[in-house]
Amino acid sequence: MLKNIFCWVLSLSLSFSQNIWGNGSISTSDDLSAFEFNPAGFGVDHGRLDGFYMQPDSDGKFTKDSKIYAARIRNGFGLSYAIDNNIVLSKFNTFADFKIGYGAKIHNNAYFGLSLDKDRNGTLGCLYRPYKWLSLGITDSFNDFFTDHNETRFGVAVRPFSNHHLTIGFDHSSSNTDALNPFIEIYPIDGLKVSVSNQKFNNQDNLSITLGFEFEANSGLYISNTKNSDTDSNFSGIGFISSEQSKPALLEQSIDKRSFTVVKLNLEGTFIEEPPKVSPFNFDFISSVGPIQFGSDNTPGIQLRTFIEEIDRFAKDESVDAMSIKLGNVSCGFSKRQEIRDALMRFKNAGKKIYVYSDGQITNSSYYLISMADEIYMHEQNSVYLNGFSPNLVFYKGLLDKMDITPVVYRVQKDGKSYKGAMDSFLNNEISEETKEEYNKIFDDLYYVFVRDISEGRGWSMQDTEKAINNGPYLIAQHAVNAGLITKTMYPDQYKDHIEELSKKVNFINFKTSKSPDYDYAWKKDKKPNIAVIYAVGGIMPGESNPGPQGSSVMGDKTIIKAFKDAYENKNIDAVILRIDSGGGSALASDMMWRQMVKSKKDSKNKKPFIVSMSDVAASGGYYIATEADKIVANETTITGSIGVISFWPNFSKLMNKYGINFDNSIKKGDHSDFKYVSIANRLHNDYEKEKIQEALNDTYDKFKTRVIDGRKELNDIDELDNIALGRIWTGAGGKNVFLVDEVGGFNKAIETTKEMLELSEESEITIEEYPKIYDNNFSLFEAFSETEKKIDISSDLIPDEIMNQVEILDMLPILYSDDMLMVLPYQIEVE
Repeated sequence: MLKNIFCWVLSLSLSFSQNIWGNGSISTSDDLSAFEFNPAGFGVDHGRLDGFYMQPDSDGKFTKDSKIYAARIRNGFGLSYAIDNNIVLSKFNTFADFKIGYGAKIHNNAYFGLSLDKDRNGTLGCLYRPYKWLSLGITDSFNDFFTDHNETRFGVAVRPFSNHHLTIGFDHSSSNTDALNPFIEIYPIDGLKVSVSNQKFNNQDNLSITLGFEFEANSGLYISNTKNSDTDSNFSGIGFISSEQSKPALLEQSIDKRSFTVVKLNLEGTFIEEPPKVSPFNFDFISSVGPIQFGSDNTPGIQLRTFIEEIDRFAKDESVDAMSIKLGNVSCGFSKRQEIRDALMRFKNAGKKIYVYSDGQITNSSYYLISMADEIYMHEQNSVYLNGFSPNLVFYKGLLDKMDITPVVYRVQKDGKSYKGAMDSFLNNEISEETKEEYNKIFDDLYYVFVRDISEGRGWSMQDTEKAINNGPYLIAQHAVNAGLITKTMYPDQYKDHIEELSKKVNFINFKTSKSPDYDYAWKKDKKPNIAVIYAVGGIMPGESNPGPQGSSVMGDKTIIKAFKDAYENKNIDAVILRIDSGGGSALASDMMWRQMVKSKKDSKNKKPFIVSMSDVAASGGYYIATEADKIVANETTITGSIGVISFWPNFSKLMNKYGINFDNSIKKGDHSDFKYVSIANRLHNDYEKEKIQEALNDTYDKFKTRVIDGRKELNDIDELDNIALGRIWTGAGGKNVFLVDEVGGFNKAIETTKEMLELSEESEITIEEYPKIYDNNFSLFEAFSETEKKIDISSDLIPDEIMNQVEILDMLPILYSDDMLMVLPYQIEVE
């Protein structure tokens, strides 16, 4: 029950004070025990904590005298309440008891909190933890809304070994000057806790013993028994405790050093930059009804950063010997693939083996990911499509001509040339010479990396790799075996047997792409530099971003402005990394974000380094927002640049006239009062209107170039900038050659650069704080149904994938209409 979701905590508690949420003291309360001992513990960040407790009557039976307790702590706020069993069975209209509380960190290692219960009894508390081995606590309790003082309690706790394995101390109450209430807490092994305390309440001694068992990582079950030594009062109960953070589990599978340890990884899914935002309600079951598929894919994406961190963790783990990869469908751009591939290469270079079994055919991009594997297997009827790559450019001019739609496009140009080809697919029937020039340059760079990295992975020369590519595709799997691309063909069950037979004793560990943060037992937190990572993802538009299960498709300027401002004004943040994955969009929204970056750097009292890290693409508007960075780090295969502006004015007048729709603009107050809408419906632009639009576009382009010149120290001639601008695109490596980029590398390189700017060693530990902040705790049921309604769209499911892939340009329409002046990348560059 609750397997893989909860860790089980079983406890036996003997106490007159009825320690519902576990044993504790004034100086150690930093979890649910804060409800009973010290509310300052609410301020210690352990993520979300939940509790559920059922207390029978004094005879140990669940009757009308029983109580049910529930509690939650989140973001410093706590709520605990009790419900009589007879209320549950009848009206359920009141609480038998409740307590609310709040705690916050008020200084380094110092916390303050307060709580109030149903009977208007209040408690104020403080915690101070100056060292890893010492914790001090004090509480004042009051009656009648803090007006009538009751007692003061003081607690001291010591950890002789500066860790949580042994804690000793005492509590002292002002109401009984002779009484010291000692306690001891021991973790003899991970996952097992023993706690003993003697507490005096109302001149009666109460012995409290708690046994805790952590069976899995995140939450738990516990059983309690409460007894007073003088009156022989006896209470018992059963409950659950869950934690957002992971604790070591008692029954966690230990690794035998004599065994051959293999990490099992299912390499499939969509890789994204942001943490996936998943709705608490999932209505995807609708899609399984009937032959027609409803709704879109709500499968959470895989965050690239945390995925790579997990691979690197296993690479450094000396107890791990190998990785077994089950290769499925991986969706992401070339730059993300390169970062994944490099992480796997680090794993192999650590002296470990990599084994791969592919469920389906292996594409160019898939083979690139796993080319370093020691052994690669697949079914004999699958294929290896290692045959190189080329862009599949789609042009819609013929379709628009048939529909009598006239695309009108204005763009920057010099000497009759422009490399801003974002609307070429609407204007032309084939690729222009300028775009062909750019794409040959880009694909030369990408193909070089593709061949070089496969050669390194296979231990081949680049000539051997090019020969293998030119002999592809390998539609017969045995031909791929003969070419040395894969090891052998076999069935999945044979591969499973093969991995299990690698050693006399094989131990398997599952790779977890989403891992809960570890529970931090330390009293004094080691001060680590805090680095803010702001995810700037999606097409740029005014307004809010739209984070979802597979990341954002829209980068809203308001969202990024707030995130950047919050990160810069946070005095605990030491540096800011802007992680960009965007081909641009609205020029206005891009400039609004740029303005906030300028203001924050200039006005903030908290001066800190600002680094840009580029993912798959950071071009046009995506490059515009990078210009103020102190350092720009782009991956070798990032697509960047595209410094230019375009304006798109589609004209539907012929189409409308064809269907009998006419317009009358004879009533005009102002010579050009119909400027905005006449070009769309009634007629094409006249010379005056064309001149106005081109003038505005050139002005926006000059501003773009000014941003680049002001932000890039190596570029200082605005006229010479046209030689690398006018919409030209670059890879990260090419961008470094023309000074658009400072360093070449992935996110790890950005972290390394940030550490250098902070004068930290490469081994220094850091804490990453992610922006924009996404909070899901305030959830609206109406919002859930609204999101679901948006998902029920069968149109895309009724059209074959081959056609849908050709009309992806339609996804850009909201961006195209978001602003008269656009900074967008010409095409989406992918390697299949």
